Amino acid sequence: MEVYDEAHALARSLRASAEFQRLLKAKDALQREPEKLKRVTEFKAKEFEVEGQRLLGVDLPPEKLEALQRLADLLLLDPVAREYLEAEARFARLFSDVQKIVLDAVKEWEPLLPPGAGERRAKESEPGGR
Repeated sequence: MEVYDEAHALARSLRASAEFQRLLKAKDALQREPEKLKRVTEFKAKEFEVEGQRLLGVDLPPEKLEALQRLADLLLLDPVAREYLEAEARFARLFSDVQKIVLDAVKEWEPLLPPGAGERRAKESEPGGR
């Protein structure tokens, strides 16, 4: 039970963290301005789509990436949108760091994979791999 107790303590710590509290405050401010919320939501959807395509190894046209960057630049000019995007990025970084710490603690564990899957994983982790 100790592992579960510590996991619950970690969850409480994440929720109480300054990064998460800042994100909640920024999200609340953004939700009070429907037009800004709509623009940020549309940007996040496009960003998610582009990231998904990158993970699949799709070669994205430079114009698409430039358009996404221009949209991000425009959003960052707005203080409410900027605060939300920055708060979200900081919390995502914190969460990613915690996840890495946990995964590093059990790095010897590797799930059983079908034949050939390990080779794909190795290629994907190489520089320039998917």
